[in-house]
Amino acid sequence: MSSSCSATIDIVPIEPATIAFGPAFLCDGAGLYKLDIDPPASSTVTWAVAPSNATTVSSGSGSSVYLSKNSSYHGYATITFTVSTSCGNATRSYKFFVGTPTITGSSVDGLSGNFVNICPSAPSHYIIVSFVGDQDSCVTSWDDHGSVATSYSNCHEFDFTLKYNGALTPPYECAFITCLISNDCGTSSQNFLACPSYNACRRSSNNCSLVVSPNPASTEVYVQLRFDDAGKSKMVELSEIEIISSQGRVFQKQIIKSAEGRLDVSKLENGLYYLRTLTDQGYVMEQLIINN
Repeated sequence: MSSSCSATIDIVPIEPATIAFGPAFLCDGAGLYKLDIDPPASSTVTWAVAPSNATTVSSGSGSSVYLSKNSSYHGYATITFTVSTSCGNATRSYKFFVGTPTITGSSVDGLSGNFVNICPSAPSHYIIVSFVGDQDSCVTSWDDHGSVATSYSNCHEFDFTLKYNGALTPPYECAFITCLISNDCGTSSQNFLACPSYNACRRSSNNCSLVVSPNPASTEVYVQLRFDDAGKSKMVELSEIEIISSQGRVFQKQIIKSAEGRLDVSKLENGLYYLRTLTDQGYVMEQLIINN
């Protein structure tokens, strides 16, 4: 008589298509996590959660379990079911998020933190956030509370210009901005306060510079990104160039995957503009004058 492992149904402990599943977000109530089949009758099933401090109970037996979140933990966790039979072991895992989303990092004009001084001479400013556990991996909302002149936002970035106020020195108001992220468990937010200071204009944390020629220009310009490496200027590959007006409006974006880029500026009106590109040290900008 053949052994149990020679029967077709028992060649592997569980079918290859078997999965573990449950709520994508584990909130205040208990969440049911389980295998999508009943394991063989002769098998034993154990489970474990990693990290072990993500849930109130981190290990046990059975093909299903109700988990409750640890109130002090916010982050990703993984539950792994192990099915053991005389034919061997098989595991199935499921990754989920515990609690409300978390903002893990932020910067204003490339400076870490959320309360910073910024240079009022820059044509525009930007906030970048990183986070985990948001419902759709995108900021739910940005709120400038009416404190900025103009703004533009996307999933991870908020660009803005300062509101002019001639009674102040510098003649611009502080910007107060709130970033909100959310998932099924609730929301998290972070406030940013960016105030203009001429001292910030003298701060330099970027060894990169844009070289623009000709400047002034009328029809086209050539742009190079250069990196100062211990006094030696080296050309660096560009990624994207933005043309921004003196009021902070983005007129044009162009993807450039080379060390030198050519921009068509023939449709721009006469005046002052800024070219901007993002590096791993923050944004680099250079003035451009259009004179048709």
